[in-house]
Amino acid sequence: MQSCTSCDLYRNRKNPVCGIGTQRARVMLLSDAPGSHEDEEGKPLLGRNAILLLKTMEAPA
Repeated sequence: MQSCTSCDLYRNRKNPVCGIGTQRARVMLLSDAPGSHEDEEGKPLLGRNAILLLKTMEAPA
């Protein structure tokens, strides 16, 4: 992914952000583009909105 230039995200990124988790997961989350926190660390779901999403998913129904 480091050498990918298929879209304009490569022009300003610091790190490519790859997916994480098991291939046998029952749920998969997709995002439109990495935010600044994700770009800095090279990991998905690190920003404030991602943390809120994960907390909401963990909350009892």
